[in-house]
Amino acid sequence: MEHEVVNTRPPKTNKLSLVRSCVLGGQANHVDHDIVNAADHIITRSIELYRDQPRELQVEAVLLLVQGRHTFVRVGTGFGKTRISEMNFGLFDKKVVVLVLNPLDLLGDDQVCEKKLLNLTAINLNIDTV
Repeated sequence: MEHEVVNTRPPKTNKLSLVRSCVLGGQANHVDHDIVNAADHIITRSIELYRDQPRELQVEAVLLLVQGRHTFVRVGTGFGKTRISEMNFGLFDKKVVVLVLNPLDLLGDDQVCEKKLLNLTAINLNIDTV
């Protein structure tokens, strides 16, 4: 099973270098325009939904998810990990199942409440609900 580890890096590189390093393995002489267009679409949809520019790492993670790649995101509290799953979910007309692992029951409960306000089906699986 292939895994991609997405981790923090120094702030702000341009989108083309992001796409090259993240998805194309750093091949500077080859650009997949479908990937560049996908990155543009992810950024545009995120701005429409959240009225905020997504972070570079969020776009990178969603690009990997859209390609069907197993993706692990390890960043600090408050970075915007939850938004990655929401951005991915929002890209599809036919809705998919998104599994989010939370280390804290209260965080899971809060996220379930947020999703229900958006008319999304959500459940926090923990020792009390299983």
